[in-house]
Amino acid sequence: MFQATLPVVLTLSKNAVLKPVWIPLDLRFGVSNELEVFVSHTRYGGQQAVGGGLCLGGTSRGCEKFYNNVNVGGQFSLLKNAGVELSGLLALEFRRLSDPMYLAVDVGVGFKYVAAPISVKLAPQIGIGVNKRSGSTTNLGGGITLETPGNKENISVPLQIAFQAAPQIAVFLDSGIFGPVSHFGDNYGVPVGIGGSYLAMHGLDVGIEFMLRSALAGSSYSSDTKGINDRTLTLFASWRSQ
Repeated sequence: MFQATLPVVLTLSKNAVLKPVWIPLDLRFGVSNELEVFVSHTRYGGQQAVGGGLCLGGTSRGCEKFYNNVNVGGQFSLLKNAGVELSGLLALEFRRLSDPMYLAVDVGVGFKYVAAPISVKLAPQIGIGVNKRSGSTTNLGGGITLETPGNKENISVPLQIAFQAAPQIAVFLDSGIFGPVSHFGDNYGVPVGIGGSYLAMHGLDVGIEFMLRSALAGSSYSSDTKGINDRTLTLFASWRSQ
């Protein structure tokens, strides 16, 4: 099976409406009943999906580059029994393609439980920085310096609970906890998103999700970047070959 998901993520944060707009395309291919390979563009940080894929709007709207990250990896099913599925995940994460390039290796597990009409997905993983770990300091002149953080480890634990409300309609809640390993207690973020999808035709789902990207967050977050102030609206379409 081949699956392509095209999300359009609209930033609706305080003082940053449509700054920017992201398109984190996700492509997946089932090589066998056990192995799935993928190319994705979700980029994790303190929050879930801090931006990735195509960035629309230019530098004036918060885009460093038009395209600056990609993830390539695979997921292998280890266990399928009585509605429970357990899998292992390995991916190469290009956190940043432009100079300096940041490369990381993601290792994790996937857990899925289905008891119709409810399903639960949990995917704890750690991203291990491979290069540029020490960070850098750039002198901008006039006594001003720019600190670039090192390419270190991040923890990502995305959680989704879905409910099949009708044969063609599903509603879901997205949450989890995300953040750097270093000083995690000060830098973690907990998103809360609610959305729904509709089976428009065989193999094609369309949907929408509203998310508070940092509904709960550590002390390093300013008031403008957490709670109800950090918001996104995502419109998506997902097509499956069978």
